[in-house]
Amino acid sequence: MKLSTAAASSTAATDDATEEDEEPTSWPESEFRFYYAEWGAFVTLYGDDYMPDPDSNMVIFSSTEARLSRWIKLVNSDPKRLSCVQRRMLEKLSFPLKLSNGQRWETQYTLLQNFFNINNHSDVARRDGALGGWVATQRSAYKDFNNGKPSPMTHAKIEKLERLRFKWSIIDDPESEWRKRFNELKAYYETHNHSNVRSTDENKRLANWVKTQRAQHKKNKLPDEKVSQLQRLAFEWAPRDRKSS
Repeated sequence: MKLSTAAASSTAATDDATEEDEEPTSWPESEFRFYYAEWGAFVTLYGDDYMPDPDSNMVIFSSTEARLSRWIKLVNSDPKRLSCVQRRMLEKLSFPLKLSNGQRWETQYTLLQNFFNINNHSDVARRDGALGGWVATQRSAYKDFNNGKPSPMTHAKIEKLERLRFKWSIIDDPESEWRKRFNELKAYYETHNHSNVRSTDENKRLANWVKTQRAQHKKNKLPDEKVSQLQRLAFEWAPRDRKSS
């Protein structure tokens, strides 16, 4: 049975109204649920202060950090695709929905401030996820700023970062590097009950550092304070040759 013209027009109008009221095309439910679960697992493991590393193949639940990172980027490239329900679900899990550049900067700065309060420094390594990447980006922006190139860096941002003793260069000062290696040697000593580090693949860098300390000591170039600290770890200045070394 056919509808009358009037009835058909009425139905068409109703259909048009319905289409206008409908939400924009949302993410396929299966895909959304999959990555929603991945993000939930990531937050459970690391908290919501961190972001998946785009270069990491570490498996979170069923997928890798890199794949989850790509999906987060994809969602933020077109956030209107999220239905109201999907958006609410993500917001409850502190999902990193797209912010303005200023908001993003302040969010990352707050994370760096928290890191500083805990560690008393702001030297976040590049490999340490999103915050490490952001820190590296600030150094690059600062370099462009000083060279007169277009840069998002400002005097206000520089001032805020320097409150956290921010280092604009990633080159470690010699004393910090020495202390870092000494702490590695201390951990080695506590595990092995000696500090004659063998040149295995795992300990090669530390073994080379130990050799450097011996060479410096032989040339009388190692300060007495450092000599004393090393001797507390039963450090041998002229150990016997070992086949495994």
